[in-house]
Amino acid sequence: MHGLLRFFRLILKINTRLFRMIKLPILIEEHQRSGLPLAFTEKWLDNKDLRQKLHMSQSTLRRHRLEGTISYIRINGKYYYRKSDIEMLMD
Repeated sequence: MHGLLRFFRLILKINTRLFRMIKLPILIEEHQRSGLPLAFTEKWLDNKDLRQKLHMSQSTLRRHRLEGTISYIRINGKYYYRKSDIEMLMD
């Protein structure tokens, strides 16, 4: 079990570093031209948007990130959450 958890943490770390180098709007624009996977055209929420939507404090949102209950990406120090993931959690 620990090996699988380490594997997923490694993948998350790689994805986070990748998204730091590339800005999300650029990815969406490229998708419209080149047909990238659908995930890049989805709506994304930043911290403020998500906190307002879920009526949640900054520290609670941080705790959910650390516990892994909310998936996210981090770009240039700012957190983004896929809207479809949040909607699935709310159902």
